[in-house]
Amino acid sequence: MPLYHNETILQQPVQLSELADRYAAQARQFIQQQAQRGEPFFLYLPFSHVHQLCAPKDLPEQEYCQWTADPSSITFDDAVEEMDWIAGQVIDALHESGVASNTLVLFTSDNGP
Repeated sequence: MPLYHNETILQQPVQLSELADRYAAQARQFIQQQAQRGEPFFLYLPFSHVHQLCAPKDLPEQEYCQWTADPSSITFDDAVEEMDWIAGQVIDALHESGVASNTLVLFTSDNGP
């Protein structure tokens, strides 16, 4: 399965272990670019983490979470924690770009894994 940006294939096959980084980086870049334009924008950032579990990125250790790169021990909790990290990256980008106070952020979910 390829990874696309608009009509351009970025990676084929997609490396699922790198997908979270790509999502976070692209979202941050988009927010920065749109903030510089000074116009309203819409960012839709869907996640497949909990539906298709893969090894989470090595993140700074949290007291409530132990990270592992061993695919046999990947858990639903790891996937949710990584989504939380990406959401934090997006919120940080909003603050760093100076648009957080004029931004509405919505989190929604489907009916589970």
